[in-house]
Amino acid sequence: MTVMLPFPVVRAKPDNGLKPSRYNILYEDAGDSWLFNTRRGGYLRFPATAADQLRFLAEPGEVWIRPEPSAAIPDDLPASVLEQLTAGEFLIPADADELEMLKLANRAARFGTDGLSLTILPTLGCNLDCGYCYEDKRHGMMRPQVQEQIVEFVRRQSPILTTFGVTWFGGEPLLGMAIIDRLSTAFLEICEQHKIGYGADIITNGVLLTEPVARRLANLHVGAAQVTVDGPREVHNARRPKVRGGESFDVIVDNITATCELINISVRVNLDRGNAGRAEELIDDLAARGLAGRVTLSFAPLHADGKGCRDRGEVGSPQLFSLKEISELQIRLNRYAHERGFPFQALPLSRAHACCADKVQSFVVEPDGTLQKCWQTVSDPQQTIGDVFSGPRMGPNLLKWMSYDPFTPGFKCTSCKILPACMGWCPEKIMRDPSPESCNYIKHTVVEDLKLYYRTHQQTSSQPIPDASGCLRS
Repeated sequence: MTVMLPFPVVRAKPDNGLKPSRYNILYEDAGDSWLFNTRRGGYLRFPATAADQLRFLAEPGEVWIRPEPSAAIPDDLPASVLEQLTAGEFLIPADADELEMLKLANRAARFGTDGLSLTILPTLGCNLDCGYCYEDKRHGMMRPQVQEQIVEFVRRQSPILTTFGVTWFGGEPLLGMAIIDRLSTAFLEICEQHKIGYGADIITNGVLLTEPVARRLANLHVGAAQVTVDGPREVHNARRPKVRGGESFDVIVDNITATCELINISVRVNLDRGNAGRAEELIDDLAARGLAGRVTLSFAPLHADGKGCRDRGEVGSPQLFSLKEISELQIRLNRYAHERGFPFQALPLSRAHACCADKVQSFVVEPDGTLQKCWQTVSDPQQTIGDVFSGPRMGPNLLKWMSYDPFTPGFKCTSCKILPACMGWCPEKIMRDPSPESCNYIKHTVVEDLKLYYRTHQQTSSQPIPDASGCLRS
C-alpha cells in the first residue's frame, strides 16, 4: 500500500549527509509502528501503514546489524519526519562511526580514575542455607584492621574522586550491620569533606531487613535493596530455608512490606525448572499484599557459576534454562506482573560498560581484605587480585578483566543492535563461554520489553512519548 505524504518534503538523498543508525529497532504494536534506538534511547510512534516506508531504517524485529549498507533514504520523506528522525538520532551524519563512539564511551567509563566502586562483604556467613549458593560460606566478621584499611584506601583516593559507590554484599551483609554503620559513616565524612557524590545499595536476603534497620540504612545513604523471593511460601521455604532449619518466607515478605516505603526494593526471583511453574503464584501473592507499584520485580535465571556452586551442575543440566527458554519465560512473567499492577521499567537504555568487573576503579572486598574483581569469584582464592593492605596486583587475574573487550573485531557483540544496552554482558560468562548462548537475554526480549515499557509509561507518566503519527498517514 502506498503511503501518501501531504506535507512538504525535502530531498533526503544519500548525498544529504545522513544515514540510518545501525542501532534502530523497528516493530509493530497496537496498530502502530514503533522505532527505538538502543544507543540514544530515541522512541517514536508512527501509523502501522508507515511500516514499509520505514524499512530503510531497520527490518522489523531484527537485532543483528545488516552486513550490507542500509537502504537509501526515501526521496519523499516529509521534512517534519526527517527532523524527528534526526533529533532522535535514528538518522545520523553519514561520516559517523557509532561503533567507535561506543568504544570511546566504554574506554572512558572503564579506565577513568575519578570514580570508585566497592562491593564490600562484611561477612561470608549467612542465616539462610540456599541449595544453589555459589559461595563457600565461612563464619566470622570483617576484622577492625581490614575496616580501617578500607577507609584508608578510600581516603587516599578521595582527592581525585568525583563519585563513590558502594554495594553491600555477602554472605548476608546485615549480619554485619555494625560494620556497615561504621564504614558508611566514615565514607560519608570523607565524601562530604571532598565534595564527592556518594550512593550505596545492598544485596540482602531480607530476613534482617526490619523497619529500624531500613531507616538506619536510608540514613546511611543506602538507597536500594535487592531481596530474593523464590516463589510462593512452600516453594521459597524449600529453596531458601534458615540455616538451622525453619521457614523464611513470611519474615522476608513481611519485612519487604514494612520497609518498601523507606528504601527502594527490587524483588528478585531466581528461576530454574524447579520453581518457574509457580512464579505467577508469587506475583499474585505479592499483589494481594499491596506491593504492586511499591516494589519492582526481576526474574533471573540460575547459572552453574562460582567455585562453591553446588546447585545445578554444569551448563546444560536438566534444571537450567537455555537462553531462549529463559527469554520466553521472562516475557511471560513480565507480562503477567504488569497485568497484576507491577510497572515495567526495564527500558534497554545505553550504558557505558558491562558491570563492576570490567572497571579499573572497581573492586570486591572480602571480609579478610582480599580483593576480587567479580561477584562470581567471591571466596575463590585462585581468582584474587590482591588485598586492601598491599593493593591490587597487576597480574594475570587482573589483566584478564581489564583486557576483556566486546569491541574486538569479528566478535559477536560488534554486529548486535543490543550492544549499547549491554556492553558485552557478563565478562565472566563471556570469557568462559563466548557462544551466543552466553548473550544477554534482552537480545530476545527487547521488542516485548519495549511494548510493556510503553504501556507502563502510559499509565504512570504525564510525559508522552514523541509521536510522529501525524506526519505519515495513508
